Amino acid sequence: MVTTKKTLNGSLWKEGLAFIIAVLVIFRIISNVEPIFAVLRNFISIISPFLVGTAIAYFFSRPADRVEARLRNTKVPFLVKRARGFSVLTVFLIAVAIIALLISYGVPIIVSNLLDFTNQIGIFYEMSIEFINGLNGSWLGQFFSSDSLESIYNSMLEAFSFQNIMVQIGTSAISIIGYLISMTSGIINAVISLIICLYMLIFKESVLALLDRVAKVFIKEQRLNDIKSYIRKSNHIFYQFISAQFLDACVLGTLATILLAMLGVEYAVTLGLLLGICNMIPYFGSMFASILTAIITLFTGGFQKALLTAVSLLVLQQIDGNFIGPRIMGDALNLNPMLIIFSITIGGAYFGIIGMFVSVPIAAMLKMFLNDFLTIREKKLMAAKKAVQDEETKLPDFISEA
Repeated sequence: MVTTKKTLNGSLWKEGLAFIIAVLVIFRIISNVEPIFAVLRNFISIISPFLVGTAIAYFFSRPADRVEARLRNTKVPFLVKRARGFSVLTVFLIAVAIIALLISYGVPIIVSNLLDFTNQIGIFYEMSIEFINGLNGSWLGQFFSSDSLESIYNSMLEAFSFQNIMVQIGTSAISIIGYLISMTSGIINAVISLIICLYMLIFKESVLALLDRVAKVFIKEQRLNDIKSYIRKSNHIFYQFISAQFLDACVLGTLATILLAMLGVEYAVTLGLLLGICNMIPYFGSMFASILTAIITLFTGGFQKALLTAVSLLVLQQIDGNFIGPRIMGDALNLNPMLIIFSITIGGAYFGIIGMFVSVPIAAMLKMFLNDFLTIREKKLMAAKKAVQDEETKLPDFISEA
C-alpha cells in the first residue's frame, strides 16, 4: 500500500510539473506570436521553391502516370526501360508548348485590349456623366451623383498623371531596385521550382517509399492504413475538383470568346478569358464576370448589345451548369449549394482568391471526415444500446432459473 501511494504521488508530481511546463511554453508562444510568425514567414519564403515545385509535380503527376502506362504497354524494351523519363519529358514539352502558344498569340491580344480600354476611359467617363445627368429628376437620380463621379475621375487622373508618376519613380528609386532584385530572385526561384518538379516526378516512387518507411516507424499499422485511405480519398476529391474546374473553365472560356466575337463585342478574347478564369469560383465567379462584361459592353456597344450579351451569357452559363459541368465534374463532391457558398465566403475572407478556389474541395473533405466520424460513433452507440438490451432480455431468464 505504501509503495502504491509513493508511486501515485510521484506520478502526480510528474504530471503537475509537465502541466506547468506546458502552460509556460504556451504562454511564451502566445506572448511572442508575432516574432514566431515572422520566423515562419521567412522559413516559408526560403522553402517556397520546394513547395511550388512539389505543387506543380502534384498536378503533372497523373498525366505523367498515364503516359508512362501507355509507354509500358508498347512492350518495346527501349521505351519500357525509360518510360518514366519519357513520360515526364512528354508532359513538360506539352505544357511548354501550350504556354508558348498562349504567350505568342494570347498575350499580345490581351495587352492590346487593355491598352485600348485604358485609352477609352475618358470616353466612358463622359458617357457615364451623360447617363447620370439623364437620371436627374427620376427616382434613380438619388442613388447617383455626377459630382461624386467627377471627383473620383479627377483623383484617378491625378494619381496616374505623368508628373505624378515621375515623382513616384524619383522618390522610389530604392524600391524599384529592390523590386528588380526580387524579380531576379523570383526568376531563380522559378527555375529551382521546375528542377524540383522534375526530380519529384522522376523519383516519385522513391519519395513515396521513403515517406512510407518513415510513417511505419512512428505510426501503428492499422492507424497508418486508415490515414492512407483518407489521403487517397482526399487526393481523389481535390484533384478531380481542380482538374474538372480547370477543364470546365477552358471550355466555358473558349465558348464565351466565340460567342462574344459572334456578337461583335469588343475585347472578346480578354473578356472570354476573364469569364473562364472566374468560372473556377462556383456561383460568384461567373456572376461577377458576366456583370462586368455586360457593363463594358454597355459602354463600347450600347444598351441593346449589352442586353443581348447578358442574356447570351446567362444562357451559356445555364448550359454549362446543367449539361457541360455535370458531365465533367460528375457527383464527386455532392455538396449542398449553401455549404458551397459558405465555404467560398470563409475561404475568400481569410485566404483571398486562392482560398475561394480551394475552399470547395476542402469543404468536401471535411464533410467526408465528419460523415465517417458520425458513422463510427453511431455504430458504437448502437452496439452499446444492443448490449444493454441483450442484458435486459437475459435478466428474467436468469431470475427464473434461480
